[in-house]
Amino acid sequence: MDLLIGVLVLACLYSFVSPDAQGDALYALKISLNASSNQLTDWNQNQVNPCTWSKVICDGNNVTTVTLSNMGFSGTLSPRIGILKMLTTLQLQGNGITGKIPEEFGNLTSLTMLDLENNRLTGEIPSSLGNLKRLTFLILSQNNLSGQIPDSLSSLPNLVNIQLASNSLSGQIPEHLFKISKYNFTGNQLNCGINSAHSCVSENGGGSSKSKTGMIIGIVGALLVILLLGGLLLLFLWKGRHKGYRREVFVDVAEIFAAYGFCTTPTERLLVYPFMQNLSVASRLRELKPGEPVLDWPTRKRVALGTARGLEYLHEL
Repeated sequence: MDLLIGVLVLACLYSFVSPDAQGDALYALKISLNASSNQLTDWNQNQVNPCTWSKVICDGNNVTTVTLSNMGFSGTLSPRIGILKMLTTLQLQGNGITGKIPEEFGNLTSLTMLDLENNRLTGEIPSSLGNLKRLTFLILSQNNLSGQIPDSLSSLPNLVNIQLASNSLSGQIPEHLFKISKYNFTGNQLNCGINSAHSCVSENGGGSSKSKTGMIIGIVGALLVILLLGGLLLLFLWKGRHKGYRREVFVDVAEIFAAYGFCTTPTERLLVYPFMQNLSVASRLRELKPGEPVLDWPTRKRVALGTARGLEYLHEL
C-alpha cells in the first residue's frame, strides 16, 4: 500500500512539474527571441501551465504546436526548446531570428513540421536533425545557413518536403534527398542544376510559400487588369454610340427650329423663328380670341409631360 501511495504521489508531482518545465522552456524562448513588452504578454513565467498561452496548442498537458510566424523577432533560438518531447509543429518563419539552429532541436523527436524560413539564421544545419524520424516538412529556405547538408537528413523516412533554397550551402547533396516528393536547393553552391544529373528543384512544385503566393497574386492581378480594360473598352464603345445618337437628335431638332435671325435693341433681344401655325403654348393658354377652342386638360397634361421629357433630355446632354 505504501508503495502504491508513493507511485501516486510521484505521478501527481510529475503532472505538476512537466507543464512547469514546458512553460520554462517556452518562456526562455520568448526571452531569447527578444520579444517586446507588447508581444506574448500572457507568456508568464509564474503561470504553471503554458497550455493557456497564446500561440500554443496542447494535447492534454503536452505542448504540441508553437506558432510564432511573422512577429518581427530579432533574437536567437533557445536550446531549452529541446525538452518539448511531444512538440509536433514549430513555426517561426518570417522573423529576423539570428544565430545558429541549436543542436538540441534534434531532441524534438515528435516533430513533424519545422519551419524557420525567411530569417537570418547562420551556421550549419545541425546533424542532430537526423534524429527527427517523424519529420515530414523541413523548411529552412531564405536564411544565411552555410556548410554542407548533413548526411543524417537522408535517414528521415517520413520527409516529403525539404526547402533549403536561398542560403549559402555548398558541397554535395545527399543522393536520397533527390527522391523526396518536393525539394528546392536553388540559390546555393550545391551539386545540382546545369552541370549535374539532378535539378535543383523538384518538378512538382518545390518553391517556397512566398514564391507561390507571389505567383497567385500575379495571376489574379493580370486577370483583374484584363477585366478592367475590357470594361473600359465596352464603356467607351457605348458612350460613343450614345453620343452619336444624341448628336443626331440635336441636329434634327436644330433643323426643325432653326432661327432665321435676331434683333437687338436697347431694351430687347429677339430671335426670329419661322411662323408656327399652331402658335405657342402661351398663346393657346392665355391669348385666345372669342370662339377659339381652348386646350383641354388631357392636352395640357401631354404638353407638360413633353416639356418634362425635353428638360430631362437637355440635362443628359
